[in-house]
Amino acid sequence: MKYDVYGVGNALLDIQARVADTVLTDLHFAKGIMTLVDEPTQEQVLGKLNGVKLNRCAGGSAANTIMGVSDFGGNAAYVGKVGQDEIGECFLGDMRKMGVSIDSKPVDGRTGTCVVLITEDAQRTMLTNLAVSSQLGPEDIDESEIKKAKYVYIEGYLFGGEPTRSAALRAIELAKKAAA
Repeated sequence: MKYDVYGVGNALLDIQARVADTVLTDLHFAKGIMTLVDEPTQEQVLGKLNGVKLNRCAGGSAANTIMGVSDFGGNAAYVGKVGQDEIGECFLGDMRKMGVSIDSKPVDGRTGTCVVLITEDAQRTMLTNLAVSSQLGPEDIDESEIKKAKYVYIEGYLFGGEPTRSAALRAIELAKKAAA
């Protein structure tokens, strides 16, 4: 096996900010949950964080897990959809810097982002814009890559709609076939 774990998920660039609880109250977002939002909502929120230091890094449920596997010395691979933009380049660069094998080909459109508002008690309030990550489909799942993996990790958020649900089911089908 070439990979310990092969991950399938929404490729998102996290934009993290440490904020006071009052910021969440002012923005009218419930603390500690993930909310799907559009790009203008994210821009509005970021515009209200004057002077707050922002940290950007590759993110998304499966990507975070895969980077953890790699950070602990495992061999990991990942598939997700990114756009042909600076955000997508940053995502891919972060993953590769951690040693993750990622062969996602950028597509037209904007890479998904997640504004992560972190309060003093370490609660994370996530405002997620899936953008092109929501276009991950069964055709993006590479059977030859899955055959190289001991385990396949699929994030649960993919089951929220199409075509990501079909991508997740295809990965499951191919993993079962490879294990037989």
